[in-house]
Amino acid sequence: MNYRTVEAGRGVGWLTDAVALVLRNPAVFLVMALIVAVIGAVPVLGQLTLLVIGPALWGGFAWGLREQDAGREATVGHLFAAFTQPGKIGPMLLLCLPSIAAILVFVVLGFLLVGGALLTMGVTTTSPGSGMANAFSGGALLGVLLMLLVGLAVYGLIIFAIPRVMLDDAEPIAAMKDSLAASLANIVPLLIYGLVTGVIFGVLLVLLFWIPILGWLAWGLAFHAVNAAALYVAWKDVYGAAPDESAPLAAPPPP
Repeated sequence: MNYRTVEAGRGVGWLTDAVALVLRNPAVFLVMALIVAVIGAVPVLGQLTLLVIGPALWGGFAWGLREQDAGREATVGHLFAAFTQPGKIGPMLLLCLPSIAAILVFVVLGFLLVGGALLTMGVTTTSPGSGMANAFSGGALLGVLLMLLVGLAVYGLIIFAIPRVMLDDAEPIAAMKDSLAASLANIVPLLIYGLVTGVIFGVLLVLLFWIPILGWLAWGLAFHAVNAAALYVAWKDVYGAAPDESAPLAAPPPP
């Protein structure tokens, strides 16, 4: 399936369409987001678990969104569709590879930058305090830029690959390459979506910050649900996909 370049204004459209889709069945999609948040809240183990199975869960989110979009009804069990639909879990787990590779790159960069800063301090200055400060400030800036580039590359590799593998039965490696190309072709709407979403949810965070626990929880669930829906909407837009309203409803997997 060939991707297409959409107009810049669709970056805002992805957000508004995503909100509208979530509001068609908010309880289900917010519970899905809650399950993902609970998994991620487990120290270390939960975060490692999401690192590996996160693409499969977001693929399940997309599965439920397609059901809702097609006029059927999403269920919480659809979150685990990658684990229950034949032949899905293997390809979906492969989509975690870019994130794992990025973490390894971040670790290596950290060691290199710290080691380089210490070496620079020892060779070029007789003032250890100022030398360390200058070396670390320069290294930190370079490190942030490199990590930002790596993070954006990972995002581009998986943003369209997740729904393509889950919903289009695409081969994962080819889907990731194609996703990166589609992301570069649609960099403007993606940036606009990120900017608008960041501003809106940033303001909401400030407003809800003063409501302990419940305010933060409501913000987090809404943020994850809307972003998952936006990923689905963007896939529909860029790949010209549409929900198959004639297809029979698959039996929902157990929650």
